Amino acid sequence: MDGNRRWAKKLKQLATFGHNQGGDTLERVLELVLQRGIPFVSMWALSKENILERATDELNYLYQLIREKIPKLVKKMIAK
Repeated sequence: MDGNRRWAKKLKQLATFGHNQGGDTLERVLELVLQRGIPFVSMWALSKENILERATDELNYLYQLIREKIPKLVKKMIAK
């Protein structure tokens, strides 16, 4: 889950666009994990250094995205 902001910047989009797309990619990756029968997954979202270099608005957006997306993903994956 690295490079969403840089990817969005290359496309002349806002960082939030990249973060949203990254969330969608996470869901696709988890779908593949389920299809292949992989029992455990570990993912990295933000390091301390990564948090310190971001603007407060971007961090607030990321935290909100995590609060909204993760519970839905967990529920969906458990159901499958």
